[in-house]
Amino acid sequence: MGRSNLLFITLILSASEHNGSSCSCGDGHVACLTEAQLSARVKHIEMAADRMGNHVNISGVAVFEVTVGKDGHVRNVRAISGHPIALTHLLESANKWRFVPLMKDGIGRQVCGRLSVQFSIVENQPKVKVAEP
Repeated sequence: MGRSNLLFITLILSASEHNGSSCSCGDGHVACLTEAQLSARVKHIEMAADRMGNHVNISGVAVFEVTVGKDGHVRNVRAISGHPIALTHLLESANKWRFVPLMKDGIGRQVCGRLSVQFSIVENQPKVKVAEP
C-alpha cells in the first residue's frame, strides 16, 4: 500500500473517531456526543399523528442527527435513515423533543449527535421511543 493510501485511511479513521461519536455537526462551540450520551439526555420525544388518515402499519428504526441548544430544545435535526412516512411525522414533531441540557461550569452547552428512535404506526396510532444504542 502506498504512503498516500495509508495517510488517507488514517485521516478517515481519525475523523470518524471525533470524541467517540459519528456526528458531523460538532465544532468549537458545539459538543459532539456519542449516540449513547445523547440518548441518555432525552427527556421527551414524540411523533406527530398522521393527519392524512393513511391506515398504514409500519415499524422500524429511524436515525437522526440532532443539534440541541443550551436550553435542551432542538435547534436542528436531519434525517439520516428510516421509513419515509415515519420520518415525515418524526421531523414534524422534532420541535417538541426535549433533552437535559449539558452543563459545564454552570453554563449550558450546545450539543449534537446521532439519535436512533424506534417507531410504530399501527392503525393510525403512532408510538415512538429512543432505541438502545
